[in-house]
Amino acid sequence: MAAAGLVLWYESTVFDFAVQYIRILSDAFFVAGMLTLCIGLILLAANTGGLYAAGYLWKKLGQKLSRGKKEVPDYYDYVQEKRAKKKISLSHFFISSGIFIVIGAVLAVIHG
Repeated sequence: MAAAGLVLWYESTVFDFAVQYIRILSDAFFVAGMLTLCIGLILLAANTGGLYAAGYLWKKLGQKLSRGKKEVPDYYDYVQEKRAKKKISLSHFFISSGIFIVIGAVLAVIHG
């Protein structure tokens, strides 16, 4: 534990914030872009019906564990009900993630 503390202290004294500023910004923009892209891809899978089985499983499990035996429709009716709902637009996720990733890449190239 003490060795880890000494290593962290040494690294903090050597670290020059002014020199690493562009690298930190590059990493921050790239990570934010990738997280936004991953959330958008998960929502895209949900919009296209890729997660219907998981939702049905949770609903069925909730029915089994609850005391008030609320009836859950069969899987076919559940899927038809879900398909009838309005889908959300996902373009803003992909546009914003693309912008963040491009900014991160440009800053990485500048930092060299």
